[in-house]
Parts: sequence; C-alpha cells; structure tokens
Amino acid sequence: MEHQRTPKILVIDDERQIVAIIVRLLKRIDPIPEIEVSYNGLDAMQKIAAFQPHLVITDYNLPGCNGLAICQHIRNNPDTKNTKIIVVSSEPTEELFKCLVDLQVDLVLPKPFDNNTFTLVVKRIL
Repeated sequence: MEHQRTPKILVIDDERQIVAIIVRLLKRIDPIPEIEVSYNGLDAMQKIAAFQPHLVITDYNLPGCNGLAICQHIRNNPDTKNTKIIVVSSEPTEELFKCLVDLQVDLVLPKPFDNNTFTLVVKRIL
C-alpha cells in the first residue's frame, strides 16, 4: 500500500471568517492536511519559511504586504520556489492576473467562491 504524505497548507487572509471557512473546507480533504493560518503578510513570510507548506492559499489584499509580495517571496526562494499557490481575490483585475501568471501562480480564485469548486481545485493542485 502506497503511503500518502500529509499535505501542509498555509492559509493567509486577514478576514478571520474567510480563514475559518477555508480551514473547514480543507479538513474535508483526504488525507486531512496539516494547516497553519496567518492573518497578515509579514507573519505569513515567517510561517512560509518555518512551516514549508506544499500549498499556500493567500488573499491578495493583506495588511503588512500584499499577496503579490508573498508570491514573489515564495518564487524567489530556492527552498519554496516549487510551492503551489492559490490567490483568492475580491478584485481580480487583468493587471493582477498578468502579474500572477508571470509568477507562475497555480490558480487565481475570485471571492466569493463556491465551496465545492474550491475543495475540488485544492485536491487537484495537491
């Protein structure tokens, strides 16, 4: 029988209600991932280094630094450059999409998102 690794996911959003929803949805995935949360960009940068997640799910608009800076930080670090990234945004502009495509972000998901679609997408990315 093949051993599945436990996925490690970092959720970054300053809206605690959104974080709670995302965490609840992530706990439906099999195997249940190890989940860390952060409510601002600067704390997230430290957690990325310490936690070494397989997937980062980040809001774009954050206090401290925005989701674009987080994506750049991940991609510019040899230890995290292959980390999967989902950016969630209530204002997904064409300019934002272009920047995120250049950073090889795996998915940009508009807010609000459908819970079933979100869970399916995360499973596929992992």
